[in-house]
Amino acid sequence: MPVADWSQDKQLWYSSAGDVLLETLSALTAAGTREEVLLEFNVDPAGTSMRRTYRGYVNSFNPTGSVGGVAMANVNFKIMDRQTTNARVIA
Repeated sequence: MPVADWSQDKQLWYSSAGDVLLETLSALTAAGTREEVLLEFNVDPAGTSMRRTYRGYVNSFNPTGSVGGVAMANVNFKIMDRQTTNARVIA
């Protein structure tokens, strides 16, 4: 069960591996066969970088138009739970 929704607008690079992956994961979710992934955030309390890893999936990835001639997209994630060890393996 998701515990949070997270979305952001980002610059869209049609041929980049990262955007192709986001689009593919979104299509899997839309088809009812979502694939869980690890989402990693780096936080910097008191000047020390700490990694926090969460399990989740891409809910949607939609091109939204352009801003100043730059293609943009909105990506939405469902974040489910924090991986207690912050390991890069789904527990």
